[in-house]
This record gives sequence, C-alpha cells and structure tokens, in this order.
Amino acid sequence: MPPDPSFDALITRLRTGDQDAAVELFDRFKTVVGQRLNLAGIRWGADGTDEVCHLRALFESEPSQWAAFWKRSLNGLMDDCSTN
Repeated sequence: MPPDPSFDALITRLRTGDQDAAVELFDRFKTVVGQRLNLAGIRWGADGTDEVCHLRALFESEPSQWAAFWKRSLNGLMDDCSTN
C-alpha cells in the first residue's frame, strides 16, 4: 500500500496546531479500529482490543514498518524455538 499523501498533509496541519486536523485524525483512527473490531460475531476483551489496535495502526502505516515488525517477530520466534 503506497503512503497516503493526505495523511502526511494531516500531520503537517497537526504540527501547526490546527485543531480540525486533530479531530480528523481521531476520526481516521476510529474508522481504522472500528473496521476490525466491529466485524459480525466477534467479541473483544480489553487485552485483545489493545493488541489489535496496535497491529491495525501498524498495518495502516508505511509498508516498510509492517514488514520490519514481522521480520523482528519471526526472528524472535525462531530464536525461542532454537533454545528449546
């Protein structure tokens, strides 16, 4: 997924103190989280919700960050398996 230029513009507006940008950013996060947490038949506890929110935000960020996260996670998993 290519970077969203409108998101970069939103961050620039936030840095200048634009209050409308803060509301827009909150609405975007609410949408991103809501898309995942409001699927039919799914129930979430506080811990699971927190973890999904972090992963969803990471997924919506730069593709290189998503790939780096999984590379680190899989390396850690392989290290755990080799010590047992």
